[in-house]
This record gives sequence, structure tokens and C-alpha cells, in this order.
Amino acid sequence: MKELKEAGWKLILWTCRENEGHLIHRQFLKEAVEFCRAGGVEFDAVNETIKEEEFRPEGILLRKPYASVYIDDRNLGGFPGWDVVRQVLLGKEKVRWIVGDEYKE
Repeated sequence: MKELKEAGWKLILWTCRENEGHLIHRQFLKEAVEFCRAGGVEFDAVNETIKEEEFRPEGILLRKPYASVYIDDRNLGGFPGWDVVRQVLLGKEKVRWIVGDEYKE
């Protein structure tokens, strides 16, 4: 993710994690953001679209943020790993991964 950021990508953390008000021991979203920050990953937005990228009119229910690419650990086929994400988005080398029983390029 740090390499993506350095290459000019904007990062949004979109998660089901939430904080629970005044309960200091139930600050799951805050903990996730702080964990990433401690590892050197800063997000441009958390659980919302980047303000300058928003194209939908004000006042409507905004659900999933608008993005060009979504990296999801729950997608069909599972998360391919950060090495594959890096290779695909940054074009570092040719990518091969297994889909079912066959290789795809």
C-alpha cells in the first residue's frame, strides 16, 4: 500500500469496523487506522469517498465510496495477495495466478 501511495494512488479504507461511542475498549475503526498508520500507511479517506473525487449530489445517501479499483479480502476467489496486487497495479512484472485449476495471465 505504501508503494501504491508513492506512485500517486489515493487510498480509502472502507471497512465494516466501527467505534462504539464512549466505550474506549470498543474503538475498532480507530484501532485499524492507527495500526495502518504505525506501519506507515496513511489513508486519504476512511469509510467515505475522497471529497474532491465525489461526483454525487449533496444530501443523498452515500454508500460505498466511488473508486477505480477495489481490493477486497472477501471477493469471489479470495484475496490474491499483496504481491499480485502490487504487480497488477504498479506493473512491476507479469502476473500469473490460479483461478480454479488453471493459470490466468
